[in-house]
Amino acid sequence: IIRMLSEVLTELGMRINTEKTKFSNDVITSSIKADKLYWINMPKSFNSLQSELLSIRNLANKFPNSGTVLNCLVKIHQKLNGMRNIDVMAIIAIVTDIAYKNPRTYNISVAIISKLLPSVKPTQRVKLIEQILYKFNDLPNTELLHIWLQRIVISSQNKDQYNNIEFQ
Repeated sequence: IIRMLSEVLTELGMRINTEKTKFSNDVITSSIKADKLYWINMPKSFNSLQSELLSIRNLANKFPNSGTVLNCLVKIHQKLNGMRNIDVMAIIAIVTDIAYKNPRTYNISVAIISKLLPSVKPTQRVKLIEQILYKFNDLPNTELLHIWLQRIVISSQNKDQYNNIEFQ
């Protein structure tokens, strides 16, 4: 079948990508992307939001920029509504680390951080934003991330506190 497809596609000026094409007798399992299959098979008995995020971080490290990581973070964002007694600083640190290695997650990561930021003491918010910005300073093409972080800062009620933060 692959040989016949290759011949037809060649006539149309196209070709099959051999890195993405594989032979399998198990159509169901082989049609599921590796990141999704990994997540499906992972135990899901999380005792805290932090442990769930650490599992998502492991997934993100194993499959960078995966759509599954993005979907998991969207669910975390939804779970945050009404959650109490969570370690906000630890969650922000884990989400920041996930975003650092997965640019596709910048927007949802910043949305999670912006939901958690009001729980941080106003005196710590400036330092926290500066630390996040510093972490991303060495990465190229983070302008969009800087804009989203800037929006968080600007929308804060204490705008004057953030005048000394530099956005590149």
